[in-house]
Amino acid sequence: MSEGIEWIQDVWALGRIDYYITCARGLSPQGLVERMTDHAPVQMLPGTLTAIEAARMVDLDQVYCVARIGAHGDWSFVVESGGSEGCFLDPQVSESAEVLVFDPQMDHPPPQFRYHRNGELIINSSLFGVERLARGAADLVAAMERVEETEDEPQDQVRGLLRVIGKHFDLSLPEANIVDGALPALIMRTSAPRCW
Repeated sequence: MSEGIEWIQDVWALGRIDYYITCARGLSPQGLVERMTDHAPVQMLPGTLTAIEAARMVDLDQVYCVARIGAHGDWSFVVESGGSEGCFLDPQVSESAEVLVFDPQMDHPPPQFRYHRNGELIINSSLFGVERLARGAADLVAAMERVEETEDEPQDQVRGLLRVIGKHFDLSLPEANIVDGALPALIMRTSAPRCW
C-alpha cells in the first residue's frame, strides 16, 4: 500500500466499490460534508466502517450514499459509496477553500476530475482524453497535457494524470486507511442526488 493518489486508478479498475473521492484544503472533514450536503441533516454512525461495510449499507431506498471521512496532511477527504453528486458537485462548496473531486463515472467512463477554488470551477477534466475546461492553473493543465501526449493506454494515462495532480496540490491520501481500514462514517444521502 502506498500514499500519493495514483492508487485511486487501481481501486477504480477493480470496479467493486464506487470510491467517489472529494478532498478539501481549508475545511475540516465535517465542514466539507456539511457543504456537500447543503447543510442537510446527516446521520453520523457509531464507530467506524470499512469501504465494504459502507457500500453494503447503500440500498437506494432509504440510504443512497454512505461516506467515510478523514484528514491527511493539509487535506480533508470524503470517500462516498452509492449515489454521489460526484463531478456535479456545486462549486460553492469551495468558498474560501480548495476542493478536488475525483469521480470514477463507473456507468459512463471515463473518470472525471474537477478543481474548485473560492466558489468557482477552475478545471473540469476527463481523466482520459482531451475534454478539458480550464480557467486557470496553467502549469497544472500543461503537466496534464504532457501526460496525455506520452501515455496511450487509458489506465496509464489516468495514473499519470493522478500523479501530476497529486504533485501539484501536494496531495497524498492514505491508501491503506481508505481501501482496507475503517474510518468514521455517516449516512450522506437518503434520497437520490440531484444529478440523477
